[in-house]
Amino acid sequence: MIVGNCQTIDRIYMTAGSTLYRGRRLTDQMPVLLKLLPEHAGAVQSARFKREYLLLQTLKAAGIAKPLTLIDDRGRLVSIVEAFPGESLETVLCHGPRPDLLRCLTIAHHLADALAAIHTAQVIHRDLRPANILVAPETGEVLLVDFNLATTQEHTVSPEDVVVSVGEWAYMSPEQTGRMNRPVDYRTDCYSMGVLLYRMLTGQLPFQASDPLEWTHCHIARMPPPPCDIAPAVPEPVSDIVMKLLAKLPEDRYQSMRGVQSDLDRCLAQWRACGRIEPFRLGTDDLSDRFQIPHRLYGRDQESNTLLGVFEIMASTGQASLATVSGYSGIGKSALVDALRKPIVAKRGHFISGKFDQYQRDIPYATLTQAFGELVQQLLAESAARLAGWRQQLQAAVGVNGQLILDVLPQLELIIGTQAPVPALPPTEAQNRFRLVFRRFVTVFTSNAHPLVLFLDDLQWIDAASLALVEHLLTHPDTRYLLLIGAYRNNEVSGTHPLMKSLGAIHHSGTPVVDIRLAPLSVAHLNQLVADTLHAPPASCEPLTQLICERTESNPFFFIQFLDALHKEGLLRRDAQIQAWRWNLEQIKAKDFADNVVDLMLSKLRQLPIPAQEALQLAACLGNRFDLRMLALVSGQAEVEQHLAPAVRENLILRTRGSGKFLHDRIQQAAYALIPEGRLSEIHLRIGRVLLSSITADELAEHLFDVANQFNRGAALITAPQERERVAELNLTTGIRAKAATAYASALAYFTAGHALATEDDTNRHDALTFSLGFQLAECEFLIGDLTTAEQRLSMLSHRAANLIDKAAVACLRMALYMNAGQADRAVEVSLEYLRAVGVTWSAHPRKEEVQQEYERMWQRMGNRSIEQLLDLPLMTDPVCRATLDVLTAVQPPAHATDMNLYCLTASRMANLSLEHGNSDGSGFAYVMLGMTLGPQFGDYQAGFRFGRLGIDLVEKHGMDRFKARVYAGFGAFIAPWTGHIRSGRAPLRLAFDTANQTGDLTFSGYCGNNLITNLLGAGDPLGDVQREAESGFEVAHKMKFEFVADVMTTQLRLIKALRGLTPAFGSFNDAAFDEGQFEQHLGADPGLALVTCWYWIRKLQARFHAGDYACAIAAASNAERLLWTTPFCFEVAEYHYYGALARAAHCDSVSADERARHLEALSVHHKQLQTWANNCPENFADRTTLIAAEIARLGGHDSDAMQLYEQAIRSAREHDFVQNEAIAYERASAFYRTRGFETIADTYMRKARDCFARWGADGKVRQIDARAPQLREDPASSPATAFGNVAQLDLLSVMKASQAISGQIVLEDLVDTLMHILLENAGARTCHLLLARNESLVLAAEASVEQQTIQVRQHLGRALNALALPESSTRESVLPASITNYVRRSQERVLLTDAMQSNPFAADDYFARRRPKSVLCLPIMRRSALIGLLYLENNLATHAFTPERLTVLELLASQAAISLENALLYADLQRENSERKLAEEELRVREARIRRLVESNIIGVFFWNVAGITTDANDAFLRIVGYSRQDLLSGQVQWATMTPPEYHAADARAVEELRQRGSSQPYEKEYIRKDGTRIPVLVGGALMEGSEENGVAFVLDLTEQKGAEAELAARRTEAKRADEQLQALQVELAHATRVTTLGELSASIAHEVGQPLGAIVTSGEACLRWLGHNNPQPEEVRACVQHMIGEGRRASEIVRRIRTLTSKAAPRKTQLELNDVINDVVALVQRELLNHRVSLRLMLASDLPPLLGDRIQLQQVLINLVINGIQAMADIGDDPRELLIESHRDNEGHVVVEVQDSGPGIDPEIANRLFDAFFTTKADGMGMGLSICRSIIEAHGGQVRASNHAGHGAIFQLSLPWIGSGAS
Repeated sequence: MIVGNCQTIDRIYMTAGSTLYRGRRLTDQMPVLLKLLPEHAGAVQSARFKREYLLLQTLKAAGIAKPLTLIDDRGRLVSIVEAFPGESLETVLCHGPRPDLLRCLTIAHHLADALAAIHTAQVIHRDLRPANILVAPETGEVLLVDFNLATTQEHTVSPEDVVVSVGEWAYMSPEQTGRMNRPVDYRTDCYSMGVLLYRMLTGQLPFQASDPLEWTHCHIARMPPPPCDIAPAVPEPVSDIVMKLLAKLPEDRYQSMRGVQSDLDRCLAQWRACGRIEPFRLGTDDLSDRFQIPHRLYGRDQESNTLLGVFEIMASTGQASLATVSGYSGIGKSALVDALRKPIVAKRGHFISGKFDQYQRDIPYATLTQAFGELVQQLLAESAARLAGWRQQLQAAVGVNGQLILDVLPQLELIIGTQAPVPALPPTEAQNRFRLVFRRFVTVFTSNAHPLVLFLDDLQWIDAASLALVEHLLTHPDTRYLLLIGAYRNNEVSGTHPLMKSLGAIHHSGTPVVDIRLAPLSVAHLNQLVADTLHAPPASCEPLTQLICERTESNPFFFIQFLDALHKEGLLRRDAQIQAWRWNLEQIKAKDFADNVVDLMLSKLRQLPIPAQEALQLAACLGNRFDLRMLALVSGQAEVEQHLAPAVRENLILRTRGSGKFLHDRIQQAAYALIPEGRLSEIHLRIGRVLLSSITADELAEHLFDVANQFNRGAALITAPQERERVAELNLTTGIRAKAATAYASALAYFTAGHALATEDDTNRHDALTFSLGFQLAECEFLIGDLTTAEQRLSMLSHRAANLIDKAAVACLRMALYMNAGQADRAVEVSLEYLRAVGVTWSAHPRKEEVQQEYERMWQRMGNRSIEQLLDLPLMTDPVCRATLDVLTAVQPPAHATDMNLYCLTASRMANLSLEHGNSDGSGFAYVMLGMTLGPQFGDYQAGFRFGRLGIDLVEKHGMDRFKARVYAGFGAFIAPWTGHIRSGRAPLRLAFDTANQTGDLTFSGYCGNNLITNLLGAGDPLGDVQREAESGFEVAHKMKFEFVADVMTTQLRLIKALRGLTPAFGSFNDAAFDEGQFEQHLGADPGLALVTCWYWIRKLQARFHAGDYACAIAAASNAERLLWTTPFCFEVAEYHYYGALARAAHCDSVSADERARHLEALSVHHKQLQTWANNCPENFADRTTLIAAEIARLGGHDSDAMQLYEQAIRSAREHDFVQNEAIAYERASAFYRTRGFETIADTYMRKARDCFARWGADGKVRQIDARAPQLREDPASSPATAFGNVAQLDLLSVMKASQAISGQIVLEDLVDTLMHILLENAGARTCHLLLARNESLVLAAEASVEQQTIQVRQHLGRALNALALPESSTRESVLPASITNYVRRSQERVLLTDAMQSNPFAADDYFARRRPKSVLCLPIMRRSALIGLLYLENNLATHAFTPERLTVLELLASQAAISLENALLYADLQRENSERKLAEEELRVREARIRRLVESNIIGVFFWNVAGITTDANDAFLRIVGYSRQDLLSGQVQWATMTPPEYHAADARAVEELRQRGSSQPYEKEYIRKDGTRIPVLVGGALMEGSEENGVAFVLDLTEQKGAEAELAARRTEAKRADEQLQALQVELAHATRVTTLGELSASIAHEVGQPLGAIVTSGEACLRWLGHNNPQPEEVRACVQHMIGEGRRASEIVRRIRTLTSKAAPRKTQLELNDVINDVVALVQRELLNHRVSLRLMLASDLPPLLGDRIQLQQVLINLVINGIQAMADIGDDPRELLIESHRDNEGHVVVEVQDSGPGIDPEIANRLFDAFFTTKADGMGMGLSICRSIIEAHGGQVRASNHAGHGAIFQLSLPWIGSGAS
């Protein structure tokens, strides 16, 4: 490759920054090195490449690359360097053998020499690694070829600067990681050289890690084993040199590279001389000639330990904590906290920091953004896989509100991507939402594994928004594993400062707070600093230290700056001859130094070059931190970085990647003070103008606050109207951004500045801008609590609003203001004033008729549309209508508080607006509000439910979710309980609760919380669970100061605690923390608490009723009754009517007749209301209504009715799972039976009541029952007590932390890992084995060992959990001594061998001979006297390793481990069971979904029923079957029992019995009586609901069509049967006729056959006569003749019989027969015919034919037909032989076969297929039926008949018939 004028030869190495080639120059063939920048390198890389070239030109020393020229080769920079005959050290180490010691020392010597040279030149390499070093193979000389990261001054690295590859991390010093907040100086190269030497000597790196966090932990916290431990051939002094180079603190390393070189040369000399190296003291020649003040913390050990202790407690407990560090400026607050970076990072914590700026207090969250920006930068340096994990966590945390975080932390978009805009919310909700989202964002970085430390400096300048957010973070219970350290100047913070108020609030919230106040350092500590700086004995430095202390008042920052000034002034100078620092006290005293640090810094600044001073002035205007690009813009100088270089060298500012930072705010203050007072506004204005004109729109969005602040500080100089307008608009935009971030105080400042600019122009051109700024001002004034100013401004704006939309916005804000002030009536008046402007004139107290009219108008607008069709209304586009809907929405709370008619009127009008103008995001809430009112106000609960569903559908299907939380909450709390089971409202309520939390609407979240508790109480959930949920909600409400919600939850908690028996007197709310009287006074003093008061009295009514104090309960009910108007939609009203009725019914037994009448009248009213609700929602109210009916029957003396009603109430309560109502029903029934004298029954019912109360968790009620009925009491089971010994002598802190760590794990794998680490750390063991007892065997669960100073744990839990024991003879014995483990397992006693190699009871175990352990300890892990497992610990290095103290600790840890292991094993089992349960639940969900689809598909009828005959629900298909409507169903008219005709009652009863026994019933047919009286046939099948014996589901199939089809089919079958019989008769007739015809054809043969025997008889008779008439009669001859006559007669008779049989019409009859016999009979009949036609017959009949089952006559007919056909076929063949063959045989398919073969002309192929067709014939006089009948007969016998031609001549007719027993038969 040709590059410039050079030819490349080969590549030496390649890095991310450049590629190095060996080459030669073409002009003179001189060897060179070519260093190429990567193609397409950016401007930053190119600039760095050029800077490297210039730097190398200045370095003239051996071992450093010497550049020849820099060229630009087609846009690619190339540096040409002198040649060097070597290879990359990386190549040598990777591909060659490991260098020997001599070569290593030689390379190290040359490397130290080269580094010493560059350090002398004040250059720090910063990137020392093998890839950047060339090594000559022969001499070991080195060449440093890469100075890409080299710098000429020390600097501090921040975490965001560290973006390097994994390979570079390996050689990075601790201070280079950015986690130590220490400057990176020349000593960083010492550390990197130590890593390099370590690798050369051992062949491995000192640390192994895979990600930046792990590398950071290694470099900061872990010490590698010495090289001599890894490679024993390495001499100890060489190993010590490496370890000194690898010291964590720069002060502990070599202080000069000459010192390193000196020690290396000493090693080289000894090794070359004698082949060994004797130990010597290192660093004797290590003297630094630099003036360098140590970056070490002096004199703050106590404070540092305090802070570290706070961190450790936070990290162990997880509780968020606050530590404050206060003191004067420069006292060392920041230095103290920064010193914590290393130990915190060492414990894998995150440390981030931010500093508040005194000149930028109006930028909200700027410092928090700065701090968390560090974390974001760290994340961006992670691998793709880890970054994806962080992205997932962050996206889950911020949810749909991610844009809120991006607004304050824009760089986060690089991780989580672009976020959707967030919907606008009212201010309070917006503030809550922001805090919620930010808190969740923070919790991503706070965990047990990685706690977070957030350091905020200069809190005295904190902005109000950040302060509020910090307070929220530290006081919220969800904030965990966060330590916030705040530093502030206590001399600038008075008691009235907002910071002090906030710190007080944090302290009182229970958050741990530690306050550290720093005093000036002592002279001794400062003297040590001077001694370390000057490398002099402390005693010699004391006079100098004392002098500086007097001048600086021992202020550390002032002291250090003064010391530095002495050096700069030449008053501290180094004497090269004596290699020491010298000074003259008198000269120092005479020098006129500033007497305060600001003036000192000013003098320092004035010594800088003018360009540097000017750059620093502009930088101070930009802030404590400043963007270098912005600084270049405002200064107009592209070389601004060069201008700042002197300030960087003087340690006045720190320059990091692309930005700068003042080292101390005093330096910024001094730089700002350099600007003349009169020019400040001018400079700020110029900065603002330059920024606004120079940056892009995206950059302006990012720096919006900075630009606005610059303009505002120079606003007095803006005179041009256009610029004033532009800056006013800029302030409006900035204020809105601040307000969106809920920084209301900051927003107020921007709106004020903008308003001042806009209002100074007298023209009307800015009216819209002025109005917007004024409105925003008013809103911020309201939000910060300045209500008076806000009210005045809004009143003015209401008159200046230019349009109705602005008027609506002002009206909504005014209503919020008045509601906040508790003036609901004035809020109503504001809304009515706006409504009048849009033509709506309402009264604040409308009449009921007006509400009714609005309601009717709504139905008129509905027309023929259903409620559900309103979902598809068009969108509301009229902006005035949308604004009016907002006003109507805003007036709901004040209307509810002042007049219920107005509330209902508003709900109806909102619905009407949507009907008329379309749906909007407010319509969903409007429909839900309407749904809430329709039931209580108009009695139409079903329509109310449908409107509520409509509101939810608008949210779910159309995404109109602005009021999502309110829609779900309104539906779940105020609509669902009146139309469905109360639990059905729970899911919407929880969704509303979650949504409110997500959107930050914490007030509404509180409302959802107390509504949820109402739901749980009403549903009868276990009171313990309800109490926990209520207490959690109360705690949040109390912390958030939601007093209304806290009061509501107080009433609920009081009831719960009373019922649970947690108050001294059952039924009373009083206890040590609560007084009923005081709380009632509190409620009565505030009219705004009327609703809470109502609910309080209802809860008190419930408590007093359960206690049996009926009179007090009735009094509470009376108090509640007066306030019921406040809560018409709430379920508490149902509790009021239910418990009020119960209390009055119970009280009637003990009052006078007059009072009884009043109670009965009130009881009737209660019952009537409950009955109304029960008609609409039997699930919730059937049991309640029935129980009150039972009580009314009891009081009326209708005992029989009462008994039935009590049972119904109990059954209904149980069926609908209201355990509390079931308990009350049992209790009231028990009282009924007891007054009637049925004590046994009464006790039975009371016992049931007690069980139900116990299931409910009402322990107080249970104790009351036990006290009143001791016979029912059950003895509680006693539980053993556990005592713990005194462990005060232990190291409680370490034990506590270890115990917490063990007990904090529940996952078995994590527990085992933690346990093994802790045991090894606390035991002094080298190995540890954990064995678990499983199935009476010991199973190895884990083993751990210390390897290279790290603990390695290997787990075998898979085998352990599967309970596979180790083999007794092999595996376990090879790992552990079986004798000890067996003994401990059996005896459950510990075994301790302090010196295992001495004689002991287990010495015979060959394990000791093989492994030779020094110390052994085996502990049993016991839990409840049962063996959980064993711990086997061993130390193979030292005897007596397990001290008594350690034994005590280990036994305590073992006891904790026993508990945790038991829990973890149970948890593992529980996880498995949980997985199985989830699988079952998923299957159930799928099954339920299928059932739901089946029900909703309406393919078949489905209805839900109970055994009482009630149909509780049904789908439309079933209702169509029985002819009822859904309204009929809801009204209770559809009852399956009454629809069943009497004749089917028995079948129903059998089905119900089958259901109870099997859970399901077989489908059976029955009929239902339809609504119109007709009957309908159905098929019914059913199943019981799971867990119930009374309720089930039935599936109904309409059989009307099927029954009709069956009847028609039956008729057709009868007709077909008749036709078949006729056909059979015709077939018989036809067969008979055929036979007769056949016989006719055989008449001659028959006559001949009959004639022959008759002639024989005649002849024989004549012979007999002759023999008898003979003279000598011959009797024997006569006998023979007679016998012959008899035979011939029989023969003739048989012939006649056969003919008669053939001609008979008998029905076919199959019998067993022999086929050959049938053939012989046929032959006898056709014999004469054969003779007449000269046909010769040949029979071939098989002798082994099996019998057949057939009709002999029909088979004869077939054979005769075939024979006759054959004879006739041969009639016209002339003189050719006429042969007929009849053959029988058996085939392989289970058939007997008969073939009839003739010798005729055969079958014409054209007619072969038609031979067996009916009426087909080839005979002139034939009928065509013979062969057709033959086929019918044979097929009826299960056989076949075929016809074919013979191979020679003639035809063959073959028939086959199955024999008896064949497969074919």
